[in-house]
Amino acid sequence: DVTRLQALVDKKKIVISAAVIREFLQLNDAEGMVDAAAIVEDVVEDVAEDVAHVATPSPVPHGIPYPPQEPSSPPQQPHVTPPAPT
Repeated sequence: DVTRLQALVDKKKIVISAAVIREFLQLNDAEGMVDAAAIVEDVVEDVAEDVAHVATPSPVPHGIPYPPQEPSSPPQQPHVTPPAPT
């Protein structure tokens, strides 16, 4: 049974096995580790969650102006000059 992490990065499939993580973190050589397998599992789960959040874009709101456009001043009435008295 092989634990592995799969992700799509820049349109390329990336697969990371637990063995690679152990080797990278040098857990095979460490003495006194409580449970290296549990640590690797936690790392794989955390990375999988992070990748899942990054891969899910937020929906873009449509038809909602931002910021709300309000007229800055009331519309002006056309200026009419009254006729001069005769």
